Amino acid sequence: MLIDPDSFSFMKTKLIENTGNSLFHKEVLLSLARGVPLALRTFDRKTGRFLASNGGWAVTNQDIIYPLALLYKTPGNRYYCDRKILAVCGKGGDAWCNFQNPDGSFEFVKIDGSRWGKTFMPWSIYHWLETFILLENSLDEQCRARWRDGLLRAYSGLAGIRKNPSLHNIPTWDGMSLTRAGIFFNRPDWLELGRNQCRFSASHQHPNGFWPEGDGPTTSYNFVYMHALGLYYAFTEDKEILPALKRGTDFHTAFVYPDMTSIETIDGRVRYHLKPLTRGWPAFSLFPKGRRLIRNIFSHLPQCSGLDPSLASAFQYMCAGSEEPLMQEQKCARVVYGRNALLRKQNDWFFCVSGYSANPSCRLIHSRNRWIKTRSNCLSVWHKNTGLLIGGGNSKNDPLFATFEVWEKGAMRLEPDSVFFANKNGMETVRFKFGGLFCFMHIKPLNSKKLEIVFEVPPSTAKSASVKACFSLRLKAGAKIIWAADATPKV
Repeated sequence: MLIDPDSFSFMKTKLIENTGNSLFHKEVLLSLARGVPLALRTFDRKTGRFLASNGGWAVTNQDIIYPLALLYKTPGNRYYCDRKILAVCGKGGDAWCNFQNPDGSFEFVKIDGSRWGKTFMPWSIYHWLETFILLENSLDEQCRARWRDGLLRAYSGLAGIRKNPSLHNIPTWDGMSLTRAGIFFNRPDWLELGRNQCRFSASHQHPNGFWPEGDGPTTSYNFVYMHALGLYYAFTEDKEILPALKRGTDFHTAFVYPDMTSIETIDGRVRYHLKPLTRGWPAFSLFPKGRRLIRNIFSHLPQCSGLDPSLASAFQYMCAGSEEPLMQEQKCARVVYGRNALLRKQNDWFFCVSGYSANPSCRLIHSRNRWIKTRSNCLSVWHKNTGLLIGGGNSKNDPLFATFEVWEKGAMRLEPDSVFFANKNGMETVRFKFGGLFCFMHIKPLNSKKLEIVFEVPPSTAKSASVKACFSLRLKAGAKIIWAADATPKV
């Protein structure tokens, strides 16, 4: 199969031209432009590296030359055709060349100096490729040849380790990247590897719209899958993966707080982050609710979000169209997602209860995995005036991060086996099952300032087990706490 690179170049130019004409895309472009002064202050002209505040450097620090190149090539911003920006991009790409191994790989050194071994650095070589495509005709002949050689070696090496598809966010990203490189460099073999991997990842998505890690979702890394597959679709229009993109968009439009930060309660790997995430937009933009999600996330980003490569690819490959409101924008809404999580919006309150848990037969294996957390911190509560008030995410085998700590016959259980949700007269009742034991949590918004949470241990459980219940408060400096306890038993 032969590919006509000229036809693809036309498609790329058309995409940039179409998206650049919308008001929202211009806002994204200007947001990127506001990040340039800070980025230039970190630039070391001698080495071409963008240094961290501690003077450290990682290969991924150079990824910002992609949005710089986009600003250089796109009208409507102050850096359009700015020769100083072109020079910075040139030196920034040369820093990759100078650090690259002969086989095309890079040593993964983090800014703290820690060393993580040899890698083909999936994020950086994709961003480098997009930069080269944008600047190919603007670079001098020597720089153009040097970059082209470095990219060909990197992608040859990457293709060598991606002969067979595997289920993880990094191979999925590699599949997208090989697809882009295969089209641009007219390498049908790379294109086939990329297509096989992306279709494999899409076909192994959970019916609830996520890719399981630790027997459940990991919201943060799900964005990586969605970003990669959204870009793959932009390059190929492969309709085979559209159902996965739709399910994934439904998942992400559900699991955000009203301030558009990601709900960490269901995440088995990553704790709460205060800043909304910008990956996944090329996929989300294919659907009305996804487009609304993008707009709302963008409105909650800091005015200067820096030179975010994800925003650069969103600018190039997002689709425009109609929007549909999200449940987070409604006054009152209730969703039980896949029978495993409860989402409730009630005026100024928003809360999530997670029932995702690892299969008991897999928990010992997960406990030995440094990346997988114990799915025990099942409650998060958000309020309009405070942001996230209760929650913050899971930990690893730590009772302080467990909604229930259940001791039976010398064994401790933190992670429920299953949950069941019920609603009556505005009160949510959640039944947690731990082996043959049950515990209950009742949640009811009383008004815009009061939320009632009651933990219940039924007599049948109290007879055979010792139970503690708790929640994690996310307090800010200077916050005042008023606490009262009523020890009188209630019948």
